[in-house]
Amino acid sequence: MDLLLSTSEKDNILQAYDLRKELQPNEPQAGLLALATDLRFHLPVLLVLHGWKNKINDVGKPRAYRYHFHQVRMPSPTINITWTYVNNLQPNPFDGHFKGLASHELDIAYLLRNFYEHLNASDRIVAAQMSEIWINFAYGLGWPEGNGNESVLVIGDQDQIKLVDDHDYDLRFRRGRGQMLLNIGWEKSFKLGEMLQGCYSKEEEEIET
Repeated sequence: MDLLLSTSEKDNILQAYDLRKELQPNEPQAGLLALATDLRFHLPVLLVLHGWKNKINDVGKPRAYRYHFHQVRMPSPTINITWTYVNNLQPNPFDGHFKGLASHELDIAYLLRNFYEHLNASDRIVAAQMSEIWINFAYGLGWPEGNGNESVLVIGDQDQIKLVDDHDYDLRFRRGRGQMLLNIGWEKSFKLGEMLQGCYSKEEEEIET
């Protein structure tokens, strides 16, 4: 990391993901999991959206829409994530290593309702609302629209689906980490993700060049 990032960039990452304090045995995994998630999933979303931000279709509507799934947030039995997002914690009905996390493709389980019998009453309401939004969009009835800069559809957070401002979303749900990674730049951030997965080495790049 020292060879890839500046001192201030490295310090910002360590601070943002709670990787510099005295940690409990399971906490480093939580911080690294959040970092890897942001590098591999969240940052690419921001970059793709930026590329489409000012593009509109033939009827004057945006060509790209954005949503984030935050329906599940509670302490995991294997990963301490209570610091990761907000404090309004809700139960995760699915057992397993990632119980308590809004993990990859969990939104699909809610959307398609394949595991409907495992959802509680409030989860089922959110799932039904998700299905209605997606079906309306597929039939050309449009995507939910907010006022002004409210362009991020947030699914979850106290069993609600609502539109929020991009800046407010980053501060509340990501603690400003999205903007921090954008400031570092996509190339450095991408290489950091590769480095964490053992796919990239700054030393090897220097030898090759």
